[in-house]
Amino acid sequence: MKLSNIISIVLLFVFSTQVLGQRMETKMKNVTKEDLIKNEYSKDPLAEAYVIFDTGNTRFVEREDGLVIHHIRTSKIKILNNEGIKHAEISIPLFKKSGGYNSEEILVSVEAYSYNLDGEEISISTFDDDEVFEEIINDNWTRKKFVIPNVKEGTIIEYRYTMQSPFFFNLPDWAFQQKIPVAYSEYSVSVVPFYEYQFILKGANKFDYQDTRKEAGLSRRVYGIDFNDMTTVVAMKDLPAFRDESYISSIDDYLIKLDFQLSKINRPDGSRTEIMTTWKDLRKEYLSDEKFGKYLKKSRKLAQKILESKLVFTDETPAEKIQKIIEFAKTEFRWNEYYGKYSTQSPKSLLSKKSGNIADINLFTIALLQVAGLDAHPVIISSRGHGKVEMSYPFASFFNYVVIQIKLEAGMVLTDATDKMTAFNRLPPRCINDNGLVINDTEKEEWLYTSSEVPSKTITMIKMNPDPEKDQLPVQVIRQKTELDAYWSRQRTGENIAALKEKLLEEHFNTVEELKIKNYNKLRSPFVIAFQGEVDQEVLNDQLVFTPFLHYPPAENYFTEPSRNYPIDFLSPNFENFNTEITIPDGYEVAYLPEPLSIEDILVSFKTDYQIHQNIITAKGNLNFKLGNYPPKYYKLLKAHIENAVTSLNDKIILQKVK
Repeated sequence: MKLSNIISIVLLFVFSTQVLGQRMETKMKNVTKEDLIKNEYSKDPLAEAYVIFDTGNTRFVEREDGLVIHHIRTSKIKILNNEGIKHAEISIPLFKKSGGYNSEEILVSVEAYSYNLDGEEISISTFDDDEVFEEIINDNWTRKKFVIPNVKEGTIIEYRYTMQSPFFFNLPDWAFQQKIPVAYSEYSVSVVPFYEYQFILKGANKFDYQDTRKEAGLSRRVYGIDFNDMTTVVAMKDLPAFRDESYISSIDDYLIKLDFQLSKINRPDGSRTEIMTTWKDLRKEYLSDEKFGKYLKKSRKLAQKILESKLVFTDETPAEKIQKIIEFAKTEFRWNEYYGKYSTQSPKSLLSKKSGNIADINLFTIALLQVAGLDAHPVIISSRGHGKVEMSYPFASFFNYVVIQIKLEAGMVLTDATDKMTAFNRLPPRCINDNGLVINDTEKEEWLYTSSEVPSKTITMIKMNPDPEKDQLPVQVIRQKTELDAYWSRQRTGENIAALKEKLLEEHFNTVEELKIKNYNKLRSPFVIAFQGEVDQEVLNDQLVFTPFLHYPPAENYFTEPSRNYPIDFLSPNFENFNTEITIPDGYEVAYLPEPLSIEDILVSFKTDYQIHQNIITAKGNLNFKLGNYPPKYYKLLKAHIENAVTSLNDKIILQKVK
């Protein structure tokens, strides 16, 4: 079928052509005194600023060498207080590929204004586009940044920029929701018949306005084909601020936003390429790809030589083989800090350089495991912060990382050979992000859940020996951590005793002595920090006052918002236990012990308990989260539980002088 014959039946975005709702008029340089006098947003009195309107327009533009995407964004924001001034700093991310012509996004133009009341007159400050500066993020991403001048409480700011992109695979996404309230947000997309896109609307199920129609007027001619663009406009209004970013994998997973994925390419000769296929076909593509499946196949030959020389097995169990191979890979290869699901070099080059990206190392490690007779396969995932995989849409772009699956009779191991701080049978936190797809040739696809069900545990043991004659309280502290708690502590602390001592002195303690770190390199053992020190001793007349668990429990509730519509992601179940012994000095007695707390349900186990035996007070507490991921329906109950636990764990013990 000729391309000219299929234009009329191309389904753009799967949007209805029915017009719904009304559009808002959005013009720049249209600011009144009343707009500037206004100092509150009625729909959110706590807002520091709000977006009056935010519009995006994306279309394909002709150049001599073909088509490019032009994306124009126009935004108007009211600054309500000093906290909102930071929204005058604008950041524009731009993507680029390494090498080649037409391989990067370009900021074409910028204009920006600020409006203030100067007496009875409106003063306008303009922006000099020479003040745009560039921040390099990595080899593929940069940011263009600028600050709109003369912004203060009450200011209205406007800006517009045009970005040019040669990348048709992803049209620019559009976030309707932001970290401040949005009164009106609109996105217009004009698409040519050569490319068909699938849209994914996240966080909502409908628009306040939508309309799709063929543009009127003269048609244009590209690649010998005459056509009129099909333009879709969608809009939403009165969007709440997205304030709570705690305990989520990525803000992009929960913002109300519109993502686009290229689903089909229609060529002028009438041929087509299906981009959105099936998970089965997608797996086949990976297995036949030169930088994935073929790289893995080539790696097996070199892996065999390693098993004949450096990794000789005798009578090891499968689990012992896995440990030996993973630990060999972590020692032999250095991760270059780049993610990736495709290899960037040949297996021979990896062995020579001993350095590579995630795919280079993990795919080669899979080859080692397979040659050793183990049932190992690649698993492609979306790393934490990259967004969750939408299982309803078989798009390769969801994935940016590959990890290792090994099947055993006793179960399954998921691992990553690039992280030296994780045990051989664990994933690092950056990989814990919902679902992963096993790349194999089975008839039915296999999905794996990457989240850890193994609890992370922190045990804090404290001894206090108060002396009424001193203003310092001597303490002995031992903290031991397992799993993810241990991982983060090893990352933060390292083996540097001097640096850790300095950190402890900065945080809470006045003196630190006898500091020890244990099991730094024994990744399957608890990571232990032990020391003696002194803290301020609170003395009120004839009373000694103590916080029995020092500063280690949370000082305030993790959650402050009244409600939450997205999950609470702790990565894994988390258990924190406290055990303190306080020696009552001669001539003193207990004046006050906190009331014990006991909260036990399917969500948590929060407890405190206090006992006196002779001259020893024993204080115990636990803060145990039984789930790694809590559905939003539990938010209010969990918040209330934590509030009670924070109060109880930070309550004080009072000793008084015997009269």
